Amino acid sequence: MKPNGGCGSCSHFLRLAVNSNLSLPLAPEVAEQVVSSGLRELNVSVDGARQETYEQYRVGGDLALVLENCRKLAAAKARCGSTTPRLNLQFVAFAHNVADADDMHRLAGELGMNLRLFKGVVPGRDWDREGKWQYCVGPIPVPCIFLWGTAVVSSDGGVLPCRGAFYREDDMGQIALDPDELGESTFRSVWNGRRFQNARRFYRARQGAAEEERHICFNCPNTVMFERWREHRARGGSRADFDVGYTLNDIWNYFWNRRPHVALRRHRTDSRIEATRPVP
Repeated sequence: MKPNGGCGSCSHFLRLAVNSNLSLPLAPEVAEQVVSSGLRELNVSVDGARQETYEQYRVGGDLALVLENCRKLAAAKARCGSTTPRLNLQFVAFAHNVADADDMHRLAGELGMNLRLFKGVVPGRDWDREGKWQYCVGPIPVPCIFLWGTAVVSSDGGVLPCRGAFYREDDMGQIALDPDELGESTFRSVWNGRRFQNARRFYRARQGAAEEERHICFNCPNTVMFERWREHRARGGSRADFDVGYTLNDIWNYFWNRRPHVALRRHRTDSRIEATRPVP
């Protein structure tokens, strides 16, 4: 997708959404290029209505700069007479910033943006044990969308099973970034390869050899939950009386605490690209 150099959408076929923290200076002409690019939705992560709370999560960030960038984008939309991209403020609530929630509603209104507010996950126990705040999604007993419809590819060429994987040893395969490098030549060969096939098979029967049981997807709460759901349905149970057994925080902690037995103690820090198969 290429900006057309002026105001107006350049694509009628793609629905593109982007998450950003808008932490770098944004020139007015660049703001117009964003508006004219065909982007449908922009989620701007602003996890605090005050600098002192914002910088606890966005370390080194400048809240005033981010808000000014939001104003520039809104002004560019007005100049172009465009209804897109839809501009959202995204506020992830934690113990340290939850007191800013009311101010975030006010701030979103002043900027003319929509507010997306949900509870954040943390290592260990849920910080909101009384359940006053809601996660963006709740666990449901369905096959993992990442194994059939959403791909996550790291900038080093690693194809991840989902966005929860932290270690390269859990990658499903490697795409060669250069013809002379080791790795699969195409994404298709990884997507249809043995590790992806095993992960999908676990949703039919969660069993396998010792090596397969070490697969990141084998004990994933999503896989275990679906196995329990199938057993529940076989006994005549329904969704209404099924106990999911996990919170989103529990699922996140499975990945956070996981360490492959051959892995070095390091988490990958490279960037990732995520693509979802369009729904017909």
